[in-house]
Amino acid sequence: MKKLVYVLLAVSSLVYLSSSCNKDKHVPPAMSFISGTGLVSKDSSIAKNTQITFSVKVDKKEDDLNTLNVSYQYDSTNTSTTKDNFNLSSSEQGGFTKNYNVTLRNQVGKEKWIFTCTDKDGNVSTLSAIITVK
Repeated sequence: MKKLVYVLLAVSSLVYLSSSCNKDKHVPPAMSFISGTGLVSKDSSIAKNTQITFSVKVDKKEDDLNTLNVSYQYDSTNTSTTKDNFNLSSSEQGGFTKNYNVTLRNQVGKEKWIFTCTDKDGNVSTLSAIITVK
């Protein structure tokens, strides 16, 4: 009988402890393009060999921000190529705005620019714009 009481006590303690743990909601960072004069903030048609600027705003939602990856895809391919990967400084881990300059190719086609932010818990947000190079 004593063993049964100990087993029930152990099981009920385990159930209580596991139910009282805070569950991680896995909320990814918030990302948006900033619009304004000289900034690209949406899908656009732009002349060949033009330098453009994206302004990306990222805000922490749950966990500190960790990395920002900038990659691109040419002409609707499914393969992306990393252009830059930034490990964020402690001052950027709560949120930041970053201007990113790109010179478009000197040929007609499509360029998809992809900005991906990952937080310390591995939550990921992605923002992209497709540039039709004319």
